[in-house]
Amino acid sequence: MGARKTFFWEQLPPEKLWYLVGLITSDGCLSSDGRHLEITLKEKEYLEILKSEMRIPCAVKPKSNGRGSISHRLQFGSKSFYDFLLVCGLHPNKSRSLGEINVPKEHFAPFFRGIIDGDGCIRKWQYPGRKYFQRYFKITAGSKRFLDWLNSMLAKIFGSTGPIYLEDSVKSSAYVLKIGKRNLVGKIFCACYQNDGVALPRKKAQALEFLNHYPARVAEEEYAADLKSAGS
Repeated sequence: MGARKTFFWEQLPPEKLWYLVGLITSDGCLSSDGRHLEITLKEKEYLEILKSEMRIPCAVKPKSNGRGSISHRLQFGSKSFYDFLLVCGLHPNKSRSLGEINVPKEHFAPFFRGIIDGDGCIRKWQYPGRKYFQRYFKITAGSKRFLDWLNSMLAKIFGSTGPIYLEDSVKSSAYVLKIGKRNLVGKIFCACYQNDGVALPRKKAQALEFLNHYPARVAEEEYAADLKSAGS
């Protein structure tokens, strides 16, 4: 047998570590064996980038949902990282029982970027008679308690929140946190995507398109002031 490959997560800078925690919170799975973790996304190319950036020692492999749809996954083992995620507030079978996550306020932006990249949906619409588009985004989760906590963090760090509602469909039901206030969307997109941090390319492109029509400098100043106030 070959030597076990190690995931040196302790060597990751906080920007990458907390992004990864956010992505696992939204689109990840903790195995019940106390060691293995899995991240599943449709974009194989992005998972290859994620694997390289995080130095995750595993291959990107296809995964079928049993209904003919193919996604891709990173599946790897690390007892120490698994234990760290437990301390953060994650656990196996977390989708409907997730609550507060122990993320430092100063690292909330990369964490939230991971949430948006995983379970977020960015949309735009155009007001009748106006030239510019407005953007909003939604975070979908099985746990309302988790979204309530997210909203409380948005209030502390960005000074505003969004509505939470139950969205029913033929196949399933889930809770949705919708962020549609233009200044709040601008501050969040600026804090989360206006940097060189790891991000899902299509969602970063959507966020930057919004910021092209939004006073990004003002958003940066507002975010810095909000973060300072949240830490006081």
